[in-house]
Amino acid sequence: MRGHATSPGTPGPAVAPADVANYPDKPLYDTTVLRTVFLDFDNEDWEQELEDFHGTDVDVAAQMQVDGKVYPNVGVHFRGMSSYGHVSRGSKRPFNVSLDMADEDQRIYGYKTLNLLNCHGDPSMMSSVVYSHIARQYIPTPKANFVHVVINGESWGVYVSVQQFDKLFLQENFGASKGTRWKVSGNPNADGGLRYLGTDLDEYKSRYEMKSNDGKKAWKALVELCQTLNETPLEELESALDPILD
Repeated sequence: MRGHATSPGTPGPAVAPADVANYPDKPLYDTTVLRTVFLDFDNEDWEQELEDFHGTDVDVAAQMQVDGKVYPNVGVHFRGMSSYGHVSRGSKRPFNVSLDMADEDQRIYGYKTLNLLNCHGDPSMMSSVVYSHIARQYIPTPKANFVHVVINGESWGVYVSVQQFDKLFLQENFGASKGTRWKVSGNPNADGGLRYLGTDLDEYKSRYEMKSNDGKKAWKALVELCQTLNETPLEELESALDPILD
């Protein structure tokens, strides 16, 4: 079976589109169903090809089929840090799927990106989905559910599908697609915990990645937030944050 181990996994059972249930009337992140995502690569040695391009901006073309609908020329790459690097070839590695690689208008149920996580380090495979379910009751949080992944006709088991933190996420949760989006490196030494590091922007640029094109003003806003969080007395913090986290 395809597993999380550092030793190579064994092939999963053959699965064809006719073998699985389809849910065309259910939202993409519906937690009551287990969709099957079929990915078909022309290259039988697709793992090697994805390995070669890991860490670059190059996607490998594949055909995807979900709920009986075919999505041609999607882009696929391995994602993750330890969830990729600590998992050997033939075992479950995490994927990113871009629907709009060749056709900028191609979407699946309104979404253009799939993040398929292997839950490395979480034997229960539950943490991302449970967190999303609970957190979304209180704060804007990416949706998550389980999917079954089949590659070139072979089952690779259950993955967690997590919504991309993109402009569509902003639109769904804040009513506008504009807004600065940040990413912290997966490196455990990244030190991206909103600690105040002074006013030198380079200190923050080495720890955070801006996913939108909002320029120097956004970096200064991040510095202001960090300073406010770290230097404001607790009894004054709520009022100090109100004009910043608007």
